[in-house]
Amino acid sequence: MVQYREMHRPGSKGAARDYWKLDPRSALSTPDMKAALSAQNADFGQSTGRGRLSALLTRLDRGLLTYEKYGPAELRQLCRRRGFQPTQRARGEAMKASLEQADDELTFPRFMDLPPELRVEIYGYHLHSLDQGTLAVQPPLTTVCKLVRREALPLFYAVHRFGVNGFNDDTGWNNTFILCAVSQAMIQDIGPTNLSQIRKLRLQLTAKTSRGYLSEWIVDLGSKEAPAPVWFCRPPPPPGYRSVGEEIGLIAQLAKVLSNMTARPEGDALQSNDVKALIGALDSRTLGT
Repeated sequence: MVQYREMHRPGSKGAARDYWKLDPRSALSTPDMKAALSAQNADFGQSTGRGRLSALLTRLDRGLLTYEKYGPAELRQLCRRRGFQPTQRARGEAMKASLEQADDELTFPRFMDLPPELRVEIYGYHLHSLDQGTLAVQPPLTTVCKLVRREALPLFYAVHRFGVNGFNDDTGWNNTFILCAVSQAMIQDIGPTNLSQIRKLRLQLTAKTSRGYLSEWIVDLGSKEAPAPVWFCRPPPPPGYRSVGEEIGLIAQLAKVLSNMTARPEGDALQSNDVKALIGALDSRTLGT
């Protein structure tokens, strides 16, 4: 069954949780639908109705073939390859409908019969495709069944880089930073057990001063055998910006938090206090104080 996103505000918790659902293409105007289809070199008639245009866009979103460009002979051949025999008098629209229904009903019920190492490799292809730093929930793959969860969840935490993004919404030097909705949802919903499995973080902080400045840290939490590396990804601020960082005290405060995280013997795991310290560096109000 196809799942569609609700109309959440971009950047909201709801939008972050629905990341895996399809956009509701029916909300687009007819010209926008046609433009989206043309951008993907999809065939359609200029008189095609909105319902059909929306259905074609959804098929493309699902990675399915559209059959608009095929003539009767080609459609008949495609039908035969799928195991059903259309009559010589079968019309093109009827054959398209049969092929699309077959696509919708296609399943792979023997996935769990594959060797475990092959299943894990397949999980990896999917998990690596997820947007880094924008995920507020565990992917639906990890909730299919207990076995899939046991196989996929450790891989998810090993490859996914979680984002902690903060910003200030006023101009000036003495501004209070707040945590964006996606980061709040991730931290509030993930729970202490799964929190300890996080291995990769991206800390992105945007100071909306009169000239603006964005700083970013990449943190890979190490193992007991290897230290945890921290990279300051953005170049140091130019001289004109240094006073902004000193006035807010943000860069120095975060540097201290990261130093404490990576210096301890148990630095191979993210801890609840780490998250509180990171959020506290942005805004003490997000801690409920």
